[in-house]
Amino acid sequence: MEPECYALLRAVEDVHWWHVGMRCLAAAWASEGVSPGGRALDVGCGTGRFLTELRRQRQAWGIDHSPMAAQIWRQEKVDGVAQARAQRLPFPDGTFALVTCLDVLYHRDVPDDLWVLREMARVLQPGGVLILRVPALAWMRTARDERFHTRHRYGREELARLVETAGLTVERLSYVNALLLPLAIIQRWLGHRFAICKDIGDRVPPWILNGMARAILGIEAWWLRGHDLPIGLSLLCRARKPSGG
Repeated sequence: MEPECYALLRAVEDVHWWHVGMRCLAAAWASEGVSPGGRALDVGCGTGRFLTELRRQRQAWGIDHSPMAAQIWRQEKVDGVAQARAQRLPFPDGTFALVTCLDVLYHRDVPDDLWVLREMARVLQPGGVLILRVPALAWMRTARDERFHTRHRYGREELARLVETAGLTVERLSYVNALLLPLAIIQRWLGHRFAICKDIGDRVPPWILNGMARAILGIEAWWLRGHDLPIGLSLLCRARKPSGG
C-alpha cells in the first residue's frame, strides 16, 4: 500500500462496514474449522487489528514487512508481531494450528503467490487450517487497486488450483461481498466517468448507510454458514493441511 493508506486504514477499520463485516466473516470460518486453543499466525497482519479476533480463542502472532505497519505497532503497543516477509516466515515447520492471510496474496510485493502459499503450508501443523482472502473479479480493477498495489484479482477456480497445488485441501471456497456488488459496479463506473467517488471506500459512510451495509454483510454471513455465493468482490477460502502432511 501507499504509505498514507496505512493511516487511512487505521482510522476507519474499527467502524467501517467493510472492515468490520469482513473480519467477522473470516473469524467465523476460522472458528468453524479449528478447535479453540492452539497457536495462530496472521500473515501480512497490517495494523494488527485481526489479531484481536484471533486472540479471543487462541494465542496469536502476526508478521508484516511494512515499516508503516511496524510504526503503528509501536505507537499502539501491539505485542506478538514482527517485521518479516510472507515469502520467508521466521517459524519452524508445523508451528501453527491456524494461519490467516487476508488481502495479502494479491499484492505486487508477492510476485510468486504459490511460493507464499507453500510457505504458509509449511508452518501449518498436519491437520491445520489456512484462512485466505483475496480480491476477486479482474474486471472490477480500478485506480484504488493501484493505490493499494494490487498485482492481481483472482477467480474462484484459479484460487482453488493454487491452494491445491500448494499441498492443501480446499474445504470451503466462496465469493463474498456479493449483495453490494451492483452498488460497487455503479460506484466504479461513476468514478471512471466523472472522476468522483474514487475515495469512498476509505471513508466511513453516514451511520445509517454504514449500518445498512454491515447488516447486508450479516445476511451474507448467515447464508455462508451452509451455502456459497456465486459472485462477489472477494474470495474467502478455508483449506486444511493433510494430516499426513
